[in-house]
Amino acid sequence: MKRTIPGPVLWTATLLALLPALLLGAGCAEKRTEGPAVDPAATAQLRASVTYRARMLLPPRCTLFLSLEDLSRLDPTDRTVASTFIPVQAAPPFPAVLRYDPAKIHQRLRYALAARIELNGQVLFAGSARIDPFAQPEDEPVEIQVVPPSKKTR
Repeated sequence: MKRTIPGPVLWTATLLALLPALLLGAGCAEKRTEGPAVDPAATAQLRASVTYRARMLLPPRCTLFLSLEDLSRLDPTDRTVASTFIPVQAAPPFPAVLRYDPAKIHQRLRYALAARIELNGQVLFAGSARIDPFAQPEDEPVEIQVVPPSKKTR
């Protein structure tokens, strides 16, 4: 007597048999270490230099986040014009370049360049003041000093 295996059981058995090979193949994939993809429309850039006063080195795996924000918008979740992140791998000052689309910039509005340093989602330092990136010469980097967040915002 010939025994037949029902369809769903056969699919499950096949999937379980192939699962280790799929997982091993996924582990061999190339790991990306560079920053986020750059928007092709982003043709202008802002240079920044981020520092902090604390006399300490940051732990490994910290990330510097830099964002250009439109301060004229009332909704704080919709203020970001452009943003980037950079893995922190040295001592301060941290040089950073933020690319943005100049078509999104309007002369009559106010903008700010903000920075924060995070470790595993926890903010270690944040921009202490909003800095107008267009108020100084283009060839000079915007100096941003970050401070630890207050205990109320942690």
